[in-house]
Amino acid sequence: MEKEMVTVSQENAKLREIVEDLETRLNSQENRIRILENGIEECQGNNKDLNKHSNKTKIMKTSEETNLKIPTNPPERQSNSLKRSTDGRSKHPKTNPTIRDSENIAFFSFLSQSQDTPSHSHIIVFDSAPTDPGNHYNRFSGIFTVPKSGTYVFTWTIYCDYHGFLNTQLIINQDVFVSSYCNADGVTWYKSSTATAVAKVTQGDVVFIRTHSSETNKGQILSNHYLKTTFAGWFLF
Repeated sequence: MEKEMVTVSQENAKLREIVEDLETRLNSQENRIRILENGIEECQGNNKDLNKHSNKTKIMKTSEETNLKIPTNPPERQSNSLKRSTDGRSKHPKTNPTIRDSENIAFFSFLSQSQDTPSHSHIIVFDSAPTDPGNHYNRFSGIFTVPKSGTYVFTWTIYCDYHGFLNTQLIINQDVFVSSYCNADGVTWYKSSTATAVAKVTQGDVVFIRTHSSETNKGQILSNHYLKTTFAGWFLF
């Protein structure tokens, strides 16, 4: 009888532990539900504010469009504006929507810090571009997009770490235009290689520097306070 009572007592204790654990979990779930409900209410409030702002913006835009006055030319002036000059050309010549005639096309970029040994076909992203008046070089992708057809000069300098070597290429669209090799293997100091190319390109072409598609590279691409790995280009004619 005593053994049975002990057994029942132990089972009751286990049941109490289970009930307490369930109560704890239930309280935790209730708290999470309250947090989620508060978040939903906050989101709904934000949506209401956004809808109010959107409606207000639409009303303001409609009002501006209604009050906008479109100037009109007298019939005689309109007729004259459509006439062409005696040489057959329009008085309003077409303009290039991409660039202005007076815009200088040039960029200069460099690596802000050294990079670990690059893999094959790795585009080198020169992430700092202090000179790029037309914003045609993308310092996040490392790609220069040609804004105007013509002949350009491109040049790049690569510094390789001692005991290292790097094979780089100038790529125009998908084609290798020219290559450069920096070799510091077997020496106890860094070395550099510089290559320059003059290329005829078309508006919309992309130009960038990458590593060789199959040749192995060894060592870092160096760029620091004392030396810079650079990439530059400019419109020639």
